Amino acid sequence: MKYTCALFDLDGTLLDTEPLYAAINQEFINLYGDGKNYDWETRKQVMGKSAEYANPIIIQTHHISKTKEEMVKFKKERLAQLCEEVKPFPKALEILKFLKQKGLKVAIATSSAKTIFETKMKKNQELLQYVDVVVCGDDSSVHHSKPAPDIFIRAAELCGEKDMSKTIVFEDAINGVEAGLASGALTIAIPDIHIKDDPLFNRVPIILESLKEFKPEMIGLEGEI
Repeated sequence: MKYTCALFDLDGTLLDTEPLYAAINQEFINLYGDGKNYDWETRKQVMGKSAEYANPIIIQTHHISKTKEEMVKFKKERLAQLCEEVKPFPKALEILKFLKQKGLKVAIATSSAKTIFETKMKKNQELLQYVDVVVCGDDSSVHHSKPAPDIFIRAAELCGEKDMSKTIVFEDAINGVEAGLASGALTIAIPDIHIKDDPLFNRVPIILESLKEFKPEMIGLEGEI
């Protein structure tokens, strides 16, 4: 199989943002909710989802006295203050560059709203030089959030590919991996240690502990990264 495009999730896949998001959510819970630990049971439910779907889950679980809109505002402000801490994972830049050099189209398909995406990328512009397409969670053409496959199908279309079997999805979250599988793409998962035992990953053909484990031959390419 000759693949034509690679579709990357952003948070937890290319950028090491999940610990930062967890800290911001915990801060919000401590200020306006029950103060209980933002544990992995809740994190598994919301990772990969857009704020529209994720925030109500956190609000309900932790009995938060603020609206989802107020939570979005809080998180935007805190992220803007802390965005300099956001860095790419090791090998992320090298993999994007390698895939571009091999002739693949490269897309980022993130559940983040466009304004949040732009905030996170302020200090990570080097990644974008190898990216052809960006689709954000608030794009009007994305009707359903992950775990629905809409965002990956849209990203592939913008890359000029309608046959999802010719695409590759890189994902870390359960919702995102489920979306990748549902889209028909070859799905490569890089799950956090806290979720890697989920039965979903039994259906994933390639599982990595980190991007550093990725090898070109996994997708039928030659060369070194």
